[in-house]
Amino acid sequence: MHDYVSWFRDSTPYISAHRGKTFVICLPQGALATPYLIPIIHDLSLLSVLGVRLVLVHDLLPETDVQGDATASAIGQTRAHLESLFSMGLPNTPLHKVEVPIVGGNLVVAQPLGVVDGIDQGLSGTVRSINTARINKLLDLEAVVLLSPLGHSPSGQTYYLRGEELACQAAIALQADKLIYFDACAYVADASGPRRELTLHELEKVLASDQTESHLTTQSRQHLVQVLLALEKGVGRGVLVSYTEDGALLEELFTAKGGGTQIAEDPYRIVRQAQLSDLSAITELIRPLEESGTLIPRSKAQLEQEIDRFFVAEVDSTVIGCCARTLIAGWCELSCLAVHPSHQRSHSGESVGSKLLKQVENTAQQSSAVGIYAQTTRARDWFIEQGFCESDLAELPSEVGARYNAKRNSKILTKKFQET
Repeated sequence: MHDYVSWFRDSTPYISAHRGKTFVICLPQGALATPYLIPIIHDLSLLSVLGVRLVLVHDLLPETDVQGDATASAIGQTRAHLESLFSMGLPNTPLHKVEVPIVGGNLVVAQPLGVVDGIDQGLSGTVRSINTARINKLLDLEAVVLLSPLGHSPSGQTYYLRGEELACQAAIALQADKLIYFDACAYVADASGPRRELTLHELEKVLASDQTESHLTTQSRQHLVQVLLALEKGVGRGVLVSYTEDGALLEELFTAKGGGTQIAEDPYRIVRQAQLSDLSAITELIRPLEESGTLIPRSKAQLEQEIDRFFVAEVDSTVIGCCARTLIAGWCELSCLAVHPSHQRSHSGESVGSKLLKQVENTAQQSSAVGIYAQTTRARDWFIEQGFCESDLAELPSEVGARYNAKRNSKILTKKFQET
């Protein structure tokens, strides 16, 4: 029970952050055939109940031949099957009687692909436009909008679309907060291992590498190409999440660790100046360290007075780390460094602690500080890894020595800036 309570408390900020946001989610052929399809639909229903504005794009069933009426029939069967699964609600939960309306219709205008490399593509088409006004009205009514891989031309002709392209174009038209592709791959991976986060630039490098280097399937690459296009057109973030692992979507959206690969134009872990609205989050971050004696206790009143000295790191508008800096006699003191346990290890690139430290260093150098120092009882090795050296108190100005608490017997770590 304790694990459940901890998980629920940790997920609360994500529930708040996702409420009212628009997610476009693509179910490709593999996801429609996975034994986890019913749990996936239940998870999507839960997102809707929690206030996420959900647009669901489905592909054709596996091994469907794109030819005339047979394709239309297959799309209709897939659509009806998904609608029936949503009609089940959330079985074995207090929400089993909650209705999750799922609606669609002629929301996509299509145009023919025409003749490509001398071959007539017949009824295969591409997206011409999407009726965003109507979709937004349906989302405002708390309905899940279901987009099937077909569209109609102004002349009334029906064309069949690629699901991954339709999802991308829908996300762009709606300026969605997230474009999520279910995929056979749990993560984007490279030679260094799984990547839980990628910037747009890093994604471009992955797509530019060959299949062996990027460890991507053909479909995963297609999904990421669409993510790249969507992000370039203003969509907030792209996500690749596995349909072969039960609960991967919820793990990605509601845990600090995540359950897939998230892609954003800039690093989605950002460091910024703290604000008064961050006070409660900072208090919760440092409280366990104060209780263990790692940090010197600070009252809320003291934290409020010193809020301008703090930086915070956040993910999805959730504060996951903080630190404070103080200029003393030409030196910058780094203090109160705390990172949420789930983010203390870097899944790729710099750790949260390293990013906070870099922000303090940049600010200190702009203030013409000689260097940066820290007092620590337990993090000596980490500071050494960050380029600090263990020093004697006598090497620092007397003002620093006056602030030193001999009872704590803290180690003094310093890092001098190179003169320019």
